[in-house]
Amino acid sequence: MSTAQGSGLGISMGEAPYLRFDSQEILAENMVLVIQPAIYVPGIGGFRCSDTVIVREDGCELITHHPRDIQSLTV
Repeated sequence: MSTAQGSGLGISMGEAPYLRFDSQEILAENMVLVIQPAIYVPGIGGFRCSDTVIVREDGCELITHHPRDIQSLTV
């Protein structure tokens, strides 16, 4: 099973706006968001990574930097 969710980042982690597949939130320029895609395999385990982005007028700016290839992300 895979999931993708996210939320706003401010005083604490996990605050509005909450980003889900059924979200009706309207994002505004300069909001800071945490995007957390994940995959879970029942009985085995899972993996979740976290990216922090800033909403910009023409898209988003990724401000976290980590390896993104599968070999670097697995043990």
